[in-house]
Amino acid sequence: MAVRRLAMKHLLALEPQDPSTYVLTSNLYSELARWQCSESTRLKMREKGMCKIPAKSWMFHGNSIHSFFARDRSHPQSKDIYAGLDVLILECMKSGYEPDTTFVLHDVEEYQKRHFLMYHSLKLAAMYGLLMAGHGGTIYVVKNIRMCGDCHSFLEHASAATGKEIWFTI
Repeated sequence: MAVRRLAMKHLLALEPQDPSTYVLTSNLYSELARWQCSESTRLKMREKGMCKIPAKSWMFHGNSIHSFFARDRSHPQSKDIYAGLDVLILECMKSGYEPDTTFVLHDVEEYQKRHFLMYHSLKLAAMYGLLMAGHGGTIYVVKNIRMCGDCHSFLEHASAATGKEIWFTI
């Protein structure tokens, strides 16, 4: 743990104007269940006028680009996307997918962590792609940050359950 604290201190000293260093430091504190330190780091970031770049995923369909944020309901087909995703999650769980809540770095109850995981932007975009794909075809999702381990596991199970290849890129 001392190594992590030292790394966090040096990271903030090296890049004091980069919001991602504060987010990384906050996440490291969260992994250690040091919620107060995590929140203090985020507060320092906000006091400096910085904000976190939210995770976002894009799905290309036809001549249109469809974008999604975590728990986003702004898409015109969000009812279908959420309904389809709920069914797909159950199918994936039947084949061994188990949501990995260790990727949720918030001090909330387990059921809330599971809810946060279920509706990551990548899953919403992939579900939209599955709804639009029809027969055959590969689904491509673009993301602005790296994919969490839970989404990776889910996409493997979703691909097997639907018989469609699902690819993502940053």
